[in-house]
Amino acid sequence: MSEPFPRILIVEDDAEEIELLIKFLTRSYKCDIDVACELEEVKRWLEKKDYDFIITDAFVRDFTAGEVAIAVKEKKSSPIIYLFSGDENPELIKKFFEDGIDIHFRKGFKEMENMLISIRNIFSKLKGR
Repeated sequence: MSEPFPRILIVEDDAEEIELLIKFLTRSYKCDIDVACELEEVKRWLEKKDYDFIITDAFVRDFTAGEVAIAVKEKKSSPIIYLFSGDENPELIKKFFEDGIDIHFRKGFKEMENMLISIRNIFSKLKGR
């Protein structure tokens, strides 16, 4: 039987960021990755799959990370939601946590590496259950 690998939804509208995230996530780890850049697309993916992780920017086109978290709650799904954003407004980040964001990483190579380590560690623990 093959090893399960994490199902990840990336919610981002910057093509370079998407490419970079996918490269970081898949360079040494198998992942099932989908990408959405519209809120309706996020909702459609959530209907099709149960994700282990969602990685979202603070603002994607005309919606926010908070709206992504609310869509996840409405589906009664329980992926871990990462806010991966360059925005450092503490009030905004606090609001996103209140909406259901679980973990915040600032954009940057070092933080991306830390996020990957976090995903690996959490998924290993989830897999062991």
